[in-house]
Amino acid sequence: MLCSISASRISEIPLALAGFTVPSKSAHAANPPNAVRHVRVKKFGKMVIPIVGSKSRWGPVRRQLTWSCIAVVMLSACDIAPKSRVIEPGQFVEGFVGGVSADEPRAAIAAREVLAKGGTAIDAAVALSFALSVTYPVAASLGGGGACLVYDSPTDVVEAIDFLPRAPVAGGAIAIPGTVRGLAALHSRYGRLPWGDLVAPAEVLARRGHPVSRALVRRLEGAKATIFDNSDLKAAFSNQDGSGVLLEGDQLTQIALSAVLAQIRLRGPGEFYGGRAGVNLVNGARKNGGALSLSDMRASLPTWRKSVSLRNDRLSVHTTPVPIVGGVIAGQIWAMNLDEGRVLEIDQDERPHLFAEAASRAYLDRGNAAARPLSDFRAHTLMRSYRSGEHTPLVVKGIPPVDIDNPELGTTSFVAADREGSAVACTLTMGRELGAGKLDPVTGIVLVPPLTGDDLAFLTAILVVDEEVTEVVLAISASGNAAAPAATGHALIGLSVEDLDVREKLDRPRILHVGQPDATLVEPGVDKSVVDSLRARDHTLKEAPLLGRVNAIYCPKGISNGQGNCQFVSDRRSFGLALGEDF
Repeated sequence: MLCSISASRISEIPLALAGFTVPSKSAHAANPPNAVRHVRVKKFGKMVIPIVGSKSRWGPVRRQLTWSCIAVVMLSACDIAPKSRVIEPGQFVEGFVGGVSADEPRAAIAAREVLAKGGTAIDAAVALSFALSVTYPVAASLGGGGACLVYDSPTDVVEAIDFLPRAPVAGGAIAIPGTVRGLAALHSRYGRLPWGDLVAPAEVLARRGHPVSRALVRRLEGAKATIFDNSDLKAAFSNQDGSGVLLEGDQLTQIALSAVLAQIRLRGPGEFYGGRAGVNLVNGARKNGGALSLSDMRASLPTWRKSVSLRNDRLSVHTTPVPIVGGVIAGQIWAMNLDEGRVLEIDQDERPHLFAEAASRAYLDRGNAAARPLSDFRAHTLMRSYRSGEHTPLVVKGIPPVDIDNPELGTTSFVAADREGSAVACTLTMGRELGAGKLDPVTGIVLVPPLTGDDLAFLTAILVVDEEVTEVVLAISASGNAAAPAATGHALIGLSVEDLDVREKLDRPRILHVGQPDATLVEPGVDKSVVDSLRARDHTLKEAPLLGRVNAIYCPKGISNGQGNCQFVSDRRSFGLALGEDF
C-alpha cells in the first residue's frame, strides 16, 4: 500500500502544544552555538512529534535518524485499514455498496442509487420512504407514519425512532402525519447526502409518472372497494375507462403530490408542518371529516428510544419498544423455541407444532410487552405449559382475538445496509389499506386515520448483531397483517438452528397460531407431513392466503464484510425487489 504525505500537512506549531519550553533568542545568543539544542515540533494530521537537534556535526545524523523513524511510523499506519473506507458525499461508489430490500421495485431502485452515490443506510431509507409514498400509496403516504430501528456502525449504537401518525387534540377521523418529520430526524442524525437529493427521486417519479408495478396492482385489487367508494381515489387509481383499478404497466402521474414533494425538497421538512403545504393538508383533512390543525402539525415530533434486546449465545436480537410490539412477539417466539435448547433437540416432525405453540403464547402475551419486553425468564415461564404431543388451547383475559380473516393491513416494510456496516429496518403504516379511504386532491396525499392498538401491534422490525464481531448479520422487517411477527420469528429460528438460506426460508409456506381465535393457520402449499403432524396433535387447521411479507438482508460475516457474503431477499409474496452486492 502506498502512502504519501503532502508538504502542506507539515507545519511548525507552538512548542507549548507539546509541553516543551521554547528557548528565547537572547538565551541562544548567550550560549555557544554547539551548546544550543533546538526543539521543534512537527505535526502530521493529529500526530505531534518533537524533533531535537543541534548545530553540532551530529545534527544531520540525528535528523536522518528522526525522519527514518517518522517514515516507519507513517508507513506502518498506512497498513492499518479501517473496517470500511468512508465515502465522501456524492462520490460514486464502486464495488460493494450495501443493499436494500423493499415491497415495491422502483422505490428499491431509488434507494440503491443513493447507496451508489455514497449515501448511508439511513439516506437510502429516507429516499425509499419518500419514493414509496409515490409508487406504493396503498401502504405508504406522507400522511402516515412508521418506525425504524437503526444500527450505527461507527458508534455501535442500536436505537429506535417512532414517527407514528397520532390523533389531533380535537380528535377526528384524520391523523397528524408523522412520516416527513420522522425522516427528517433520521437524516439529521445519521444522514450524509443533502436532504434535497433524497426527496428528488420521489418528486421525479410523481411528476413524470411511472409504470405501475405488479406489487402495487395486487394491493390495489385488494382495495378496489375502498377506491371506488371515494371519487378522488377513483380518479387517481382507476384505469382509463374507470371499470377497474390501474393495470400493471399503466402510467401513474401525481402532479399535486409532486408539488408538495418539491416544496419539501426546497424548503425542508418544516414546510410540510407549517408552510403552504401544511395549510393545504389541514384544509384537506377538515374537508374529509378531520379536526386537524396547524398547531397539531407543529407540535408533532418523532420519538427516539433505546431498542429492546435479548441475547442468546453470540447473537443479540434488537427490536422496537412499545407501542410497537411486533418485534417483541417475534423475539419471544425465537426465545421460546430456543428455551433449554428445545428446538435443537426435537425431531423435524415436532418442529411445526413447537412453532405454533410458541407463537400462540407470544401473541397472547403481547399485553406484557411494556413490562417484560424480551426475556429468557419470561420465555421459559410461558413454555412450562408446552406439551410435545398435543396442542394446548390458551385464553388470556383482556387480550382481544386477532382478526385472522383480514389478509391485509396498510403497512409496508424495508431494510437497508451500507458498505460501512450500518443498517436500518423500517415499517411504514397507514393503518388500513389506503388509510382513511380518502385522498386530498390539492396535495395528492392519501389521508390516514389515527391508529388503534391492532394497527400498531404487528409492525415488525429487527436487527440481529453478532456480538463477537460487533456487526449486524441480519436486518429483517415484515408487514402485511397479523402474521408479520411470526414470519420474522421463523427466520430468526432458522438463523440460530440451521445454515440459513434466507431465500429458501422465506419462500417456504408458513404456519401461524395467534392464540385467539384457536386455529392454526397454514398457507397453501404447506407440506403434507406438516399438516399431518399438526392434526395428529389436535390442531384445528385453517387455510390462509397470505401470512406476512418479509424483507431481509443476511450477512453471516457482518455487513461491512459483505462483498460476496450477503443475501438480499424480498419475499415472493410481495412482488418487491432486493438489490445488493457490487455496483
